[in-house]
Amino acid sequence: MPLSQFVLHDQVLIRGAATQAVSRKEQTRVMRGAALRIFSAVRVLLLSALFLSTFHRVRAQDLPCYELSVSAIGDSVAIDTDPGIVRVRAHRPPASLDALCVRPSKEGYYKVLAGVSYSAGQTNESYFLQVRYPDSTFARVCDANAGPYRVVADTSALAFSVMRESGQFYLWKGDNVVVLNHYLLIQNEYPQFLNPPGQPITGSSPESVHIFRFVFVYLGACTLPCDVSLEKRADRDTVLAGETVQYHLILQNHGPNTARLIRVTELLPAELTNFLFSPPVDSLRNSVAFWGVDSLEAGQTASFSVSGTVADSLADSVVTVANMAVVRCFNDTSAANDTARVTVVAEEPPVPPAVCDVVMAKEADRDSVVAGGRVVYTVPPPRPALRIDQQKAQFSSRLPGHILVAQLGNWCELGGGSPDYPLPPAWRRFHRKRLPALKGKLWASGAPVAWIAETGRRSTTINERSLVCRWPGAADPRPLAALSKASHFD
Repeated sequence: MPLSQFVLHDQVLIRGAATQAVSRKEQTRVMRGAALRIFSAVRVLLLSALFLSTFHRVRAQDLPCYELSVSAIGDSVAIDTDPGIVRVRAHRPPASLDALCVRPSKEGYYKVLAGVSYSAGQTNESYFLQVRYPDSTFARVCDANAGPYRVVADTSALAFSVMRESGQFYLWKGDNVVVLNHYLLIQNEYPQFLNPPGQPITGSSPESVHIFRFVFVYLGACTLPCDVSLEKRADRDTVLAGETVQYHLILQNHGPNTARLIRVTELLPAELTNFLFSPPVDSLRNSVAFWGVDSLEAGQTASFSVSGTVADSLADSVVTVANMAVVRCFNDTSAANDTARVTVVAEEPPVPPAVCDVVMAKEADRDSVVAGGRVVYTVPPPRPALRIDQQKAQFSSRLPGHILVAQLGNWCELGGGSPDYPLPPAWRRFHRKRLPALKGKLWASGAPVAWIAETGRRSTTINERSLVCRWPGAADPRPLAALSKASHFD
């Protein structure tokens, strides 16, 4: 055997010199295996060619034509068929069949559903529909998933009957013929629907598709696409346990045409309860709320809102509440703006501090003294402040006229002031992450400011606080950046 000779073995080329040690019996077995694989591939091609040559078992003129009487978007018409007749198979003709003729009262888009009876042990009872117009041209399927076709894939080997969405088509006035096709016809072009994957349909099994009913749902006469979007926001970014948060959803049609059959889905967070909806939802199940909108003109918007109460007891001191909403529309061209998310931080409310007073005493070593005599006064240290109010009072007395910003964990309180920069008597509380914006306003006002932060130590029962930065006001030449760097709150 020459060195240049090659033997094909499972798609691996082996030089002839390396196979000379293989027995003639083994070479015969290899050649037979290769021949069987070639025969199998040829058989699939021949089956496809055979079914394509017998493309239709029943011609359109032999079919009764059913009237589709619809008047409004969402109207539907159901037509029962004989599953023993309306069927296509993989092991013998027909693989394609004129299944039904319909004559719509309104020209426009229709969603087609097919009732399919699946057989046990068959895993490739997959099909696709086509609609042939009166002039013998074919309608374009609007929701294709395999080139110009929409394949309705078989994903199991069980026996059951079910209604399957089989495509959206534009139907003309006159006779429109629904053509039922077996997936066998396009398996070579679009093999991603094979079940199991990578194993082509060979015709060794019927893999028959039986249709017992067609349903046509009128979607409207809109012939051009649109682009709908969904925006979502919350009325606050931080909420305490037991408080209510409200979400606002804005649905908008960016055009250029009317949007039809819109569905807004709201996924309700598990951390919230006692939901209220405006407008009322069309359905609510398993923590999922649905609103339906029949149509929305180009440029128009629609608003929705949902509110919920945070549980009184949280799993942690800080909990992130994530919320998502999705919009779907029949003729939407872009899915990039169809999902909206918003996150709210829920926190346990601060624990009120204990109530007590600061006691100051002064004593003398005698009740009376003669001229030239000496008296000694003793001032014991004051009792430690056991409330934040007492700490604020101490800082206010030491820093008169200043606006005080005091840290309380993740919160801050604002107080103090002077006749030139008055503040309400009550301290105002806000979250720490709003502090950068507040710094800018204080700096722009020119008011003297004192920043009071927790030191990390505890004095008796409360956190110890100290002055970490003082800005005397407009007379201070330092810019805001220097003030921010000097602050312990960054």
